[in-house]
Amino acid sequence: MKNHEIEAKRQRLIEIAKKYGINARETIQCSQELDRLLIRQIKQSISGK
Repeated sequence: MKNHEIEAKRQRLIEIAKKYGINARETIQCSQELDRLLIRQIKQSISGK
């Protein structure tokens, strides 16, 4: 996974939060997707892959 994928998702999260608010379903869903990307990156760095 590349850092640009995480950065793109983070930027999208900011856009969605500005548009719908931080408690909106869309914002929470995007935040969870970002969390999954970050967790996957952490796991890959731990395993050395």
